[in-house]
Amino acid sequence: MSLNSAEINFIKAVKAGIHGENAMLKDADYSALFETAMQQKLLPFVFEAVRKTSALQQNQALFAAEKQQVINQVLSQTLRSAEFEETYKKFLEEGLRPIVVKGRICSRLYPLRDHRLSADDDIFVSENDFLPCHNILMQNGFTADCPENELLSKDEVSYTKENGTAYIEMHRRLFDSSKDMHDDLNGFFADAHAHLMSTEGFFTMNPHDNMLYLILHAYKHFVCSGIGIRQFCDIGLWAKNYTADIDWTLLYEQCQKVRAAKFAAAIFKIANEYLGIEFDLPQPWSESDISCVPLLKDSICGGIYGSNDYTRLHSSTITLNAVRSGRDGKRRGILSSVFPPKRYMENKYSYVKRHSWLLPAAWGQRIFRYIRETAENKDDSAAESVKLAKKRIELMKTYDII
Repeated sequence: MSLNSAEINFIKAVKAGIHGENAMLKDADYSALFETAMQQKLLPFVFEAVRKTSALQQNQALFAAEKQQVINQVLSQTLRSAEFEETYKKFLEEGLRPIVVKGRICSRLYPLRDHRLSADDDIFVSENDFLPCHNILMQNGFTADCPENELLSKDEVSYTKENGTAYIEMHRRLFDSSKDMHDDLNGFFADAHAHLMSTEGFFTMNPHDNMLYLILHAYKHFVCSGIGIRQFCDIGLWAKNYTADIDWTLLYEQCQKVRAAKFAAAIFKIANEYLGIEFDLPQPWSESDISCVPLLKDSICGGIYGSNDYTRLHSSTITLNAVRSGRDGKRRGILSSVFPPKRYMENKYSYVKRHSWLLPAAWGQRIFRYIRETAENKDDSAAESVKLAKKRIELMKTYDII
């Protein structure tokens, strides 16, 4: 298996963009290149990599349109960043220290931080700080996405402000507890609030725990619908900047415990060999026989978090059941994908938690939603979802996840 010319050009452009360099591409279809960059939320970096090359003269109208897109995206990111920073100061003024994770922390590792786009800002809070943080957000004009009486049943709550740009997700747990396969993942961060570090006005986890979280967050999305190239950039840049602060032996043991070690090793290899992010890895991470091209192709095809199409998104119930079966040895058929357990449905349909007898109604609502989505999308079908799921299950076997 090898990358095609379009995939090679895209990776070259990303590599140049995240290093602040120009990308000289061979026989590139720039319209398709920018479309893939949009799907991967990497358009600002890709555009920066090619805008000063000779391709500009040959594609002036296209480049002018993409330039406006980039300006809009970066301006929106700058405004969102400023609003989040002001909001975070409100927490600090009240003696609260929510942990900032993912995009906000990773963006400062890039040459142009606001080119690293984030749809939201994620904070991880302790049980004791959850309601105080919620109250501060509400007092400052934010609105929660769930009723007050359901707050304490949620793993995460999203907050938006009318006429504002910030979109904040507050997590009581970093991984969805309705999916039993995530219990081990949450366990790694049970003491995260006791080992914080401060950086640029935010509190976050120590470098080791952040590295582990970035890997497991990518793993979570991979076994569901897929991940994007941006996560390889985040993980690679974190490894490069914090090599000396990471306990690499412990990290391997932690990843191995949840069958994510070979997957993580493939990501490190992609970051190093394809994205030009240089860092040294000790044994056993430095194995050279891991094939990372299948993971790279799946990530380019699927877009950011595997959200490129409904077929891929709908295949996730099958892949997740396969991973669960690999964990506990219990075989799960297609019916378990159609009728998930009550614990899972409670998190998606809050009325099931209040009235368990409504579980069949929630199943019906879920099935109706699927039928509606497939009817609206001609390229989506149950047969195609099953076919893709089987293909991705084989991919997971390649990395010893199943």
